[in-house]
Order: sequence, then structure tokens, then C-alpha cells
Amino acid sequence: MKVRDFLDFNPAPVSTVRIVTWSALFIALGVLFPILFHLFGLGPVFLPMFLPILTAGFVLPPVFAVLVGVVTPLVSFLLTQMPPFLILPLMMSEGFFLGGIPSVFFQKLKWNFWLVLGGTLIFDRMLLAVLVLFLSPVFHLPPRLASGYVVLQGLPGVVLNFIFVPVLVKILPTPKTGERKSY
Repeated sequence: MKVRDFLDFNPAPVSTVRIVTWSALFIALGVLFPILFHLFGLGPVFLPMFLPILTAGFVLPPVFAVLVGVVTPLVSFLLTQMPPFLILPLMMSEGFFLGGIPSVFFQKLKWNFWLVLGGTLIFDRMLLAVLVLFLSPVFHLPPRLASGYVVLQGLPGVVLNFIFVPVLVKILPTPKTGERKSY
């Protein structure tokens, strides 16, 4: 397998339009969901931005899934100032992996859906814990307490993703072919 095939960066012209359209939809939902959740004070708990990013990882080619993961927090920040500027790099890092891991391991390497979903969410929480552990002294926060807090705070969001991402992946057509995924 060539690198170009692995990245799937050059799909057929018709599917390119479809993939870009789906990517824009996932980004728009990644901006809209946090607004709705924050109206009720549930944003950091339910991780609403990650629902469309993670779903994009299961249905879009790797390059587009990673772009959705990185661009969504940036667009959200530019339009709504959420996430806060200091949190933005953390969320862009998380988005990179939440979009990229499922796209590569589920779509390209054909790993089991549930293994990829669970592994991606566990990796995300571990990544966040490590990032907060190292960055918390900058904000004069106790590292282990801050790290543990952000991981535990997002557990309802992990559950939400475990419930809704499989449903969305099952019902959404694959942008390239129009077929639905099976797992």
C-alpha cells in the first residue's frame, strides 16, 4: 500500500465534493452543539464538540477527519470564543486524535469498531490528563488534582459518545460511496 493510498487524499471528483460537504457539516455541528449544551451549563461535562468530530473520524477519510478535528475548535473559538483561548490548543490536540485515530484504525486498517471507539476515548482522556498535568503549574493549579478533575468531569461525555457515535455511524452514509457502515 502506498502512502498516497493510505491517506486517501485524492478521491474521485464527485466524492470530493461530498466529502468536503460532510466535513463542513461536521464542523458546523461541532460549533452548534457546544452552544446548545452551554446554554444549560453542560458543555465541559458532556463534551458536545467531540460528538461530531469522533463521528467524522469513523466516516471521513483520514486527512478530512483530522482537519475536522483540528479546525472545529478553531472555528468555534473564532465565532463564539469557546473554547477559551488558553484551552484551544488542548482541544485542537484532542480533535486531531479524535478524528484521526478512528479514521485510520477503523476505516483503513479495518479494526473492530468497538475497540477503536473505546481505545480512542481512552487515549483522549489519557492525552488530556497528561497535557493538563504538565500545563497546570503554568496556571498555578495542583497538577494531579487538575488532571484528575478534567478527566472525571468529562466521563459523562465519554458515555454520551459511546451511546450516540455508534448510532450515527450506523445511519450515516459513507461520503465516498453512499453506503452505510457495518460493525
